[in-house]
Order: sequence, then C-alpha cells, then structure tokens
Amino acid sequence: MNVFQIAEIGKFIRKMRKEKGLRLEDLSDDQISTATISNIERGVPHVNQEKVLYLMKKLNLDMDKLPEILVKENEDMESMFLKFHAIENMLHLEQLDQAWESLKELSEESTFQYQATLRSLKGRYYLQCKKWRRAERELTESNLLIQQDPYAKKVNLEAINYYSLACCSYKQNHLQQALKYIERGLEVVGKNGGEDDQIKYKLMMNRVVYLEKLGRIEEALNHAETLWEEISEVRDITVLIQIHALKAELLRKIKLYHDAIRYAKEGINLAVSARDYNNLTYLWTTLGTLYLELGNKEDAETCFKLVLSFQDQIQDKNKLLLANNILGSIFLLQDRLDEAEKAFVQAIEWGEKIKGVKELVHSIFLLGKVKRQKGEYKQAISHYHRASELAKRMEAYPAIFRCYFEIALCYRQLGDQENMKKYFDLMNEVQKEIDAKDGLFQLL
Repeated sequence: MNVFQIAEIGKFIRKMRKEKGLRLEDLSDDQISTATISNIERGVPHVNQEKVLYLMKKLNLDMDKLPEILVKENEDMESMFLKFHAIENMLHLEQLDQAWESLKELSEESTFQYQATLRSLKGRYYLQCKKWRRAERELTESNLLIQQDPYAKKVNLEAINYYSLACCSYKQNHLQQALKYIERGLEVVGKNGGEDDQIKYKLMMNRVVYLEKLGRIEEALNHAETLWEEISEVRDITVLIQIHALKAELLRKIKLYHDAIRYAKEGINLAVSARDYNNLTYLWTTLGTLYLELGNKEDAETCFKLVLSFQDQIQDKNKLLLANNILGSIFLLQDRLDEAEKAFVQAIEWGEKIKGVKELVHSIFLLGKVKRQKGEYKQAISHYHRASELAKRMEAYPAIFRCYFEIALCYRQLGDQENMKKYFDLMNEVQKEIDAKDGLFQLL
C-alpha cells in the first residue's frame, strides 16, 4: 500500500466504524491499541500494514473488494462536495430558505466526516440572517473540526471561517476583533492548501476596509498597495470591482481626487459588465462625492440621479437613502428648495421602512433646513425636534446639539426669546455630554 492508499483506507475504516456505532476502545485488544487504530484512521504512513489488515478483518471488510469500495467512496465524496458547493452558491446569492432546506436534507450518516463543513455552512447562513451569536458559535466549532473534514482542506475552510467571523464582528461594530480574525485568516490561508485561493484576496481587502474604518489611513493605503500588486491574480470579479472601489475611496480620503475618479470609473466599467448593481451603487456614490468635493455640483447631481435609478435592483435601501440625502443637499445648496424637499421626503419614507436610524436622522434634519430656508419655522422646529429625539436613541450628541441650535435659530426668527434661551441652555447640557464622552482635549 502506498501513502495515498493508506490515507484513503484510513478514512474508509473510520467511516465504517462510525456507521457501526463503535468507539476506538470497542475495537482495541491485545493485538491492536486505540492509538494504532487512530493512526490508521488518520492515514499515518508508518503504520504496520498487518495492523491495517487485522483491523479490516475485525470490521468484516473484504480486502479484495476494497478497490471497488474506494472507487464508490470517491464518487460519493465528489457528490457530497457538489452538494456543499451548491449550498455555498445559494448563500452567496442570498437564497437563504433554499440553502437551509438543502442543509436539512443532508443525512447524518452521509455527513459525519464533514462536520466542519456543515458547521461552517450553518454559521454563514446565520451570519446572513444577522444571528450573530449563532453564527460565531458554528464558525468557531467548525474550525475545531477542520482536520477531520476532507472538504475543509479542499476549499481553505479555516480561512473562510475566519473571514466570516470577521464579517460577523464588523457587522456588530467590533472593528478591532474583526481585524484580528482577518489577520488569523491570512495566517492560515496558505498553510492548509486548498483550491479556493481567492479567499486570500477577500481577507486582504477586508483588512484594508477595517483599517480605514479604524482611522488608520496610512496602514490601509499600504495594504491597499500590496493588494493592488497582486490584482492580476484575482479571478473573482466581485472582489476585483471592490478593490477598485476601495482604492477610489482611500484616495478620496487623502484628497487625490483625480486618481480616485480614474479608479472609480474603472470599477464602474467592471461592475457594468458584471451587472453588479450593489457595487455600481457604491461606485457611483463615491464618484458623485468626489465631484461634490471638487465643487462640481452638476456632475455630482448626474451621479446621484443615476444611483436613484437603480432602486428596483437594490435590496439595501440604506445606499439609496444616502444618495437621496446627498442629492437633496445639492439642491439645497443651489436654493432649489422644492426639489430638495421632495428628495428628503422620499429619503424619510425609505428610512422609516428600513429603520435606518442614522440616515433617517440626517434626512429629517435636512428637511428641517429646507423648511427654515422657506421661512416655515414652526414646521422646521417640528422636524428638528423629531430628529433630535431619534438622535437621543443613539446617544448621537453632536447631532442633538445641531438640532437644538437650529431650533433656537427658528425661535429667534419667530421672536420667541423664552424658547430660544431654553434651547441655548439645552445646547450647553449636550455640550457637557460631548466633553464627557470625547474628552476635554479632543479638539487639540
């Protein structure tokens, strides 16, 4: 028997033992120890072949029929791999109900050696359902079972799990923990082999994202350059598009606007080819923001109007909410008050449906500004007051401060000195909260 045959026989023996409900201790005797049985099942090369034959005899396995059995076993394995790949595709395409049903259809007998994969798939399912704790538990358990799972080694499952754990932490705003998972994923991505080498670039990309969110812009740029040097190796079109989007956003942060515009446009061309509306929305929003920061309101308006035309193709209305707020702000700057009001009313309608509190506060606040510029001060006060109440839920004290300031200005326009003073006093109270939270020397 060569090394490959020993490994395959070992896997098959383990499967047969499990199917018979036997423990290692049940098969050990004075001729063969539990340690030797374990070595055989794990395919350890130096195991005495006589011991392998002895163990097969104890399990009533016919050596003459073994080649035929192993061929069948390999066919079963390939069939199982295909099922796993199909479920991964369902999860990627957000067909969550179908993915869960397919997981439930897998029998326990046929999947006992694939527990790491099953736990991982369940973890990724829970991640997309926003059930964070369940997702973390399944993914962590999966990593403990990697060594016994043949599919896990084939697809770089440990790295995939760390990537998913990082996403889970990021969604909960635990950025430091997310970054730790990414670093761990990059450590293991090359160690375990596997056909899916593209997970490496997803990990590298998210490392840049998390560093940028943590305000570590220089580090983010350095890692973005490293990622860009390997871009010819990236085969996943979605990752390729996102790398361009990330590069454009980072260059915007350091005010290299024209370079950022070039990368955004390259990303847009890729996203159009892939009909990737989610990334198109992000890239056109980035491009519009770049034009706006350059003072080119006309081109910015073109970008954000296009983003809003994607509304039937976009599931995440938060992205549309942001675009509507920026477009309305452009109208506000140009004194196109009726168009601005229409944009903010639409944004509020979306925000109320999706419960996107942060952008909703912004939309209501901006609608208040429209009303104030129109001289409709009482309506403006009503909008500012609502925005401040929503901001209180998030303890967003700078937003509360801005709302109170605008309310005070409205009361001054109405000649109501008492209420104006009341809101200036409230601003002082909010400023104390800001100082306590951010620290006295935050501005220095």
